[in-house]
Amino acid sequence: HMNKKSGPISHRIMIYFFSAVLTLLLIWSIDYLLSDIGNIPGPSRKEIEMRFVGNDLIKEQKNLKSEKKKITTQIKNQTENQKLLKIGMSGSKDTMNQLLELHRLALEKNVRPTLDQQNALAESQTLYLSNQKEFQTANAQISNLTKQQQDLEQQINLINQQVTERLTQSETEFNNLLQAHRWKMAGLKLLVILPLLVGSTWLVIKKRKSDFSPLVFSFLIATFFETGTVMHQYFPAKFFRYIV
Repeated sequence: HMNKKSGPISHRIMIYFFSAVLTLLLIWSIDYLLSDIGNIPGPSRKEIEMRFVGNDLIKEQKNLKSEKKKITTQIKNQTENQKLLKIGMSGSKDTMNQLLELHRLALEKNVRPTLDQQNALAESQTLYLSNQKEFQTANAQISNLTKQQQDLEQQINLINQQVTERLTQSETEFNNLLQAHRWKMAGLKLLVILPLLVGSTWLVIKKRKSDFSPLVFSFLIATFFETGTVMHQYFPAKFFRYIV
């Protein structure tokens, strides 16, 4: 029998080239179709976290932290106030010492201190005692605020522990739902691509010797490539190797 004649080599090169281009276009088209399936939204980590943790616990945590911040600010203010009172007490003490020294010198000379000197000494003593009283009051307030701060820290630590435990539970739930979603996506994509792979395989068997063989081979390569991509994306590497 007569052998089928081959066309010019330039024609065959063009056929191979356009077959390769067709393969790429088919891969792009199938991938575009599968990407629509992949865009189906999966589980929301934020929604699951809120479902497990709850708004009440988050609100309580936020309120406790806000209260602690206020108390920390009050302690800081009282500490700054004590610094100013110390400066005032130091100045009053120096003034009193100077006035007392003047009184001592005057008494040694049998000279009675003037009324202005006596009033100045009394005022410095009064100011010193007033600053000292305010300093002690500020010290008591700092002590009380520090106790409140410690109590709040204990409550915050307890809330943080509860939040951490619930976040761990929510993360486990999210991972389980995410895995289920991935299996769903794999199933839907394979539901689309496997019939195309079977169809292209059947066409190659039937048309491999026809003039349309480059077309069906391009179709087979494209569907086989996309099937492998889906399997590699969603199935474990060991399982994927067995399938290949």
